[in-house]
Amino acid sequence: MSAPFSAYKFVDGDYTYEVVFNAGALHEINLLSGTVFAGQFAAASTTPPATGNSNLTVSVTVNGLASGTIAVGNVPKPANEAEFCGAIQNDTTFTSIGASGGGTLTINSCSFSGNVGNISATLAVTVPVSLTIPYSVTYTYN
Repeated sequence: MSAPFSAYKFVDGDYTYEVVFNAGALHEINLLSGTVFAGQFAAASTTPPATGNSNLTVSVTVNGLASGTIAVGNVPKPANEAEFCGAIQNDTTFTSIGASGGGTLTINSCSFSGNVGNISATLAVTVPVSLTIPYSVTYTYN
């Protein structure tokens, strides 16, 4: 990987998360099960990210275990819960992560208040074995 791209990997059991940034802005998150590609979250828009005035910290918990924190600078803060949750719930790339991995991703709840957004989701995988993995993601804008 070369500039302006950078990547970080987080491992949780058999799952590997590759978080890719383009010039400091979140570009995509790839999910692998072992060496098998299981899905990808990428920005729905192909336009460059808007200039914002917030620093975003993303904390992910998978199956009750913290998977690290990701900091992203210069991110616009959503105006309200409808904007924050609508962006996630209407993103077909995000919601198709489960299908590409042999299961389904369900967003159980979404909220946004002040500077903090929370998403609770469940990934139900049916191939190669049946299992359910709960996720929680906290977005903090400073």
